Amino acid sequence: KELTMSRGRRIVTVITLIVVSTLISLILPEPKSSLQKNNRLLSPHPHKAAIVALVGNNPTDLTDFCYALTSLRNLPDATSSSHAPVIAFHEGIHFKHQWRLQKCTSRAIYFTEITFQLPPGFDADEAIRNNKVTAGISRTATTKGRPMWGYSQMIRFWTSLVYRHPALDGYETIMRIDTDSCFARPGGFADRDLPSLPDGKVYRSVPVVRGSGPKIEGLYDFTVGYMRREGITPANPKLWELVSEVWKGKGQLATLQTNFDVSRLEFFRRAGVMK
Repeated sequence: KELTMSRGRRIVTVITLIVVSTLISLILPEPKSSLQKNNRLLSPHPHKAAIVALVGNNPTDLTDFCYALTSLRNLPDATSSSHAPVIAFHEGIHFKHQWRLQKCTSRAIYFTEITFQLPPGFDADEAIRNNKVTAGISRTATTKGRPMWGYSQMIRFWTSLVYRHPALDGYETIMRIDTDSCFARPGGFADRDLPSLPDGKVYRSVPVVRGSGPKIEGLYDFTVGYMRREGITPANPKLWELVSEVWKGKGQLATLQTNFDVSRLEFFRRAGVMK
């Protein structure tokens, strides 16, 4: 009789657990997205920041990226019990290389494969034939193991496509690094929030440099025209005045370094910014 009652209690307990689990699953919202690491779906992440890289599938980039990953131990959050993960976008890195890269850091790495395509309506042959492309294309790129339009696609990815990618859903900030980036030593007070941003800030890069030549050709005129068409007024008039004076006086533009920056996703995903 006691045995029968014990079995009955166990049955009631199991039924109770099933009912509670079902209720919890109905109450809690579904996670927005999951990341894929080596074809395994992982649970939603607890991190507010992610470190993001675009990794080429060639020996030089893979070797450099390992050094970059190793240098992440100099970031402020390296002493935390919860490191910001790394999201490595790529175009088909073999699993054996993915596992080797994982050994270069104690952080979790989420390898996310992407496929680059030229924008709809863009005629690459016509652009080359009429010499409309002034930057981002190398006719000798294929001899280095890179596609001809690889550099252009990289620029397009970092200026727009990355912010649309669902792999970033749920994060507040992303810190971009290149495969050849390196954090040589722990930073000072100004770097205390890395790989995040202080409250109220939407973007950070390394010091500004002066850009000139083919890579900025037409950029100033395009910006002025776009601002006029969209009715945009510079939020920082003094900064825009400085940009204009330098361009008109020296034919140079203040540009940001591209091997490191930190962006707040909420800002860059705004409709006006994404447009």
